[in-house]
Amino acid sequence: MADTGKHQVLPTNVRPTHYDLTLTPDLKSFTFEGTETVSQNAIDISYDTQKQTVSRTFPEELPTESKVALHLEFTGILNDQMCGFYRSSYEDKSGNTMPDNPEK
Repeated sequence: MADTGKHQVLPTNVRPTHYDLTLTPDLKSFTFEGTETVSQNAIDISYDTQKQTVSRTFPEELPTESKVALHLEFTGILNDQMCGFYRSSYEDKSGNTMPDNPEK
């Protein structure tokens, strides 16, 4: 990945062709689970928890038009810091707090 200083970007010769993302929030424990499959053309996987990134390298160069897929399973916290996948609520004009708990 190319590091542009603020963030990393995919090289121009790697192009994701499909994302399949599932997020399952638990609004009682303020956590979530998820899965993601990224299909791309272009294995070692390395994680950078500080930057919250995943990098992959292959043992040899892949031929042009090769198809690969990366499948991730993850869990996380629904924080209240307005960053990432977060929880929030608001009060409407009638004084009702939203979102209303869907399990009521």
